Amino acid sequence: MSNTIDSRDDSRDHVQRRVNQSRGLLALLMAADIKDANPEAIESSLLLADELLAEVQQIIEG
Repeated sequence: MSNTIDSRDDSRDHVQRRVNQSRGLLALLMAADIKDANPEAIESSLLLADELLAEVQQIIEG
């Protein structure tokens, strides 16, 4: 039982780290894109955000 709980805690920690990394990366990308007002780059950042969110969702669902 303890191993299961530890595994869940590790998974949550991993997801939280990944979410934090994703937020930071997305914030940097969007700030740079908005500053440049480059629609293609903004769209690219949004697509990357979708990919990162899909990865986090997959981790959550196991």
